Amino acid sequence: MSCGEPLTIANGKLKFTGTSYNDTAHYTCDKGYSLNTDSPVKRCTAKKRWDGLPARCSKFSFSFTKLQV
Repeated sequence: MSCGEPLTIANGKLKFTGTSYNDTAHYTCDKGYSLNTDSPVKRCTAKKRWDGLPARCSKFSFSFTKLQV
């Protein structure tokens, strides 16, 4: 039983232990990016698919609002 290779991630890294039942895939993002997903670790399920939402790295964006007192 195989889930196939997990999806790669732009602006990040993927390390996985294998593609069989209960194997895991670990996602991290490059500096300046944050991970948008339910969990950075995905597991190969008995349904032959990776659990959770797809991982995505988004660029940090900071905005400052001037407070008026």
